[in-house]
Amino acid sequence: MKIFFNGCSFTWGDELENNLEERFSTLVANHYQAEHVNISDCGQSNDAIARTTMEWFADGNTTDLAVIQWTIISRFEGYDDSKKKYIHITADRKSKWDHFYRKYYYRSI
Repeated sequence: MKIFFNGCSFTWGDELENNLEERFSTLVANHYQAEHVNISDCGQSNDAIARTTMEWFADGNTTDLAVIQWTIISRFEGYDDSKKKYIHITADRKSKWDHFYRKYYYRSI
């Protein structure tokens, strides 16, 4: 059996002493004696979790079970053209909002 996991820092195992061994995905996989894949990332928004999950499957990957752990709704993502990558934006950090309004927000007329 193969189990796929995706989510934010809770799924990634942030703040654990040994996140690879102590995180939820490893504990579940060990309990069921299953292979597992964890593509979570700290700070991911629900949009990013959905996007990276769909990309993972679109790349031809398969699994018997997918566990998606959603995050808070105040997070979203933007694409940074200069760095050619997606960035995580969290509403509770003023510096992230400043960056968002300078780089991504366009007021419609």
